[in-house]
Amino acid sequence: MKRLLLSILLLTVCNVASAAANGSVAGKIQALKQQAVKLHKDLAQLEEDLLYPATTQVAIYVSKKLGKSVVLSQLEFSIDGQRVASHIYSKEDNHALDLGGMQRLFLGNVSVGEHDFEVTAKGIDSTNTVISLAGNAGIYKSNKPLSINIRLSDTAGTTAPVLSVSRL
Repeated sequence: MKRLLLSILLLTVCNVASAAANGSVAGKIQALKQQAVKLHKDLAQLEEDLLYPATTQVAIYVSKKLGKSVVLSQLEFSIDGQRVASHIYSKEDNHALDLGGMQRLFLGNVSVGEHDFEVTAKGIDSTNTVISLAGNAGIYKSNKPLSINIRLSDTAGTTAPVLSVSRL
């Protein structure tokens, strides 16, 4: 990996040096800046591909759709019993979720196979009662990227909100 990056950097310097021999100092600087920007963009893309390859990538999103007012205060997410993400919600976070927004809670890697996704949430309902919710799902991770939605909703005929974990 380091050899690849050094090779790219060496080629870039050689190209700039040959261009510099044919132009003014300002032209040389401008050519060097353009090469540096292009190299930075390529390196950022390479880093993302190496850190989050499509075969192991998992993205976790949070949304809520409630008929009554529930203020989400805390959420924890675990994969196979290991906590991978948690978030404490502010008033602004709750407002954005109430307007239909989705929060990306986690982006990481999970091996191909069956995994248990678990979530626990705490909040306050319209009567200022502290509520605690839990949800889980066993989901098979294939060799393609996986997106999971944690949804806080209330279903028709029930008074308590429900927390669900499902594929997007």
